[in-house]
Amino acid sequence: EREISQRRQAEDLARGGEERYRDLFERSNDLIQIISREGDIRFVNRAWRQAMGYAPSEVQRLSVFDVVPPSCRTRWTELLRRVFSGENLVRVETEFFTREGKTLAVEGSLSQINEPGRPPAVRAIFRDITDSKVAEEQQQKFVSLVQTSSDLIIMSSHDGKVQFINHAGRELLGLTRSQPISDLHLSDLYSAGTWSNFKSIALPAINEIGRWEGEGAVRHRSTHNRIDMHINAFVVKHPRTGEPLCIATVQRDITQRKEVDRMKDELVATVSHELRTPLTSLRGYAELLLSREFPKEKQDKFVKIIHDETHRLNKLINDFLDIRRMEAGSQSYEFSHLQLSPLITEVTSHFKQTAGTFNWQVEMPNTLPSVYADYDRIYQVLTNLLSNAVKFTPQGKSINLGARQQGSSVVVWVKDDGPGIPTYDQANLFDKFYRATVSDQHKLQGSGLGLSIVKEIINAHEGRVWLESQAGKGSTFYFS
Repeated sequence: EREISQRRQAEDLARGGEERYRDLFERSNDLIQIISREGDIRFVNRAWRQAMGYAPSEVQRLSVFDVVPPSCRTRWTELLRRVFSGENLVRVETEFFTREGKTLAVEGSLSQINEPGRPPAVRAIFRDITDSKVAEEQQQKFVSLVQTSSDLIIMSSHDGKVQFINHAGRELLGLTRSQPISDLHLSDLYSAGTWSNFKSIALPAINEIGRWEGEGAVRHRSTHNRIDMHINAFVVKHPRTGEPLCIATVQRDITQRKEVDRMKDELVATVSHELRTPLTSLRGYAELLLSREFPKEKQDKFVKIIHDETHRLNKLINDFLDIRRMEAGSQSYEFSHLQLSPLITEVTSHFKQTAGTFNWQVEMPNTLPSVYADYDRIYQVLTNLLSNAVKFTPQGKSINLGARQQGSSVVVWVKDDGPGIPTYDQANLFDKFYRATVSDQHKLQGSGLGLSIVKEIINAHEGRVWLESQAGKGSTFYFS
């Protein structure tokens, strides 16, 4: 009887302890559940029911496999096996499905419990980490976006100490991905002028309105080359407290754009100068004709000069428009399979009639393979090359035009009997407005765009253009 009494007291004490534990569990903000060996849910606390959306009566019919995604069920079978084998799992990440089908990310622990008079079970205590998981995923997406950006992105403290540089930025600046940056300061990366402006203009604007936009330059860490940048700088703030965390700068390399702008300015200046020359001539001779009477012979001479200068002006404008369209990629081409022999014959015939007295020689085999090209543009290429040959070849000398098959291509050439082109001029000869050095300055008339147009057209045909020349021995221009 005494033993029975002691056992009842122990059971009452155990029940009291169990009830106290259940009361603690019920009050906890963690998601607590007790699971049988088969996975049936024996008990869940209020926080679990609220998070999962189940009524107490519904919980009694649930298995843990009912509230985890199908992809997690095999893993949960293994987790239960390990706990019943004696392991305490102190950090487990998994997911639950709520009654409404929402996914909860949870993290917690699993341990075995042995209650008197009951089979062993697993106590699972989890906390909802969905918000932190979402925040972590968003952070990972942000980091991935920043790291894969082609722009230079720097994060620094308000006093200029560098905290982060993305992959593209490191490459631009000449830093390896693993190279430490903790000792770097913004002043180490920017040019002296940019850092001075950043301190005096950008930082005050950032502190006042939170952002600044402008242009500056960074320097490559190894070569010290200047790299022009467009800079967007702004304050990064804590999403909840609004406290400033760092200054971020997103910077785009505008070196090429600046060079294009410089070339445009140079182009406009050169074209303006080139236009002014024929216009001055036109105006001068027109005013002479209007001012007084001249003998017919002199009138005809003035009118011919006006006509020639008008033609020159028209060609300059057309050349300028052509090169702009070609550089912008808006020049249209009408490709077709065509024979070069009739085209070469047509161009040569035109020049024989209009270009003066030269010894014209054409070298072509009886048959040439057809080429896939734009007839009018290849005609323009030949016209530009022959115009140069005429310009630099003395009257009565030879101009050769020919074509031959070379492998799977057709090579066309124009050879003149002019003064030749010095070696130091040849590398730049196809650049816009470049003119080779010659002794007879009056032969420099022209737009200076003819050969650059030739190069653009041949490039569009996926071909090649080159020359062979020696001073005093004439020049041969080839394209294929």
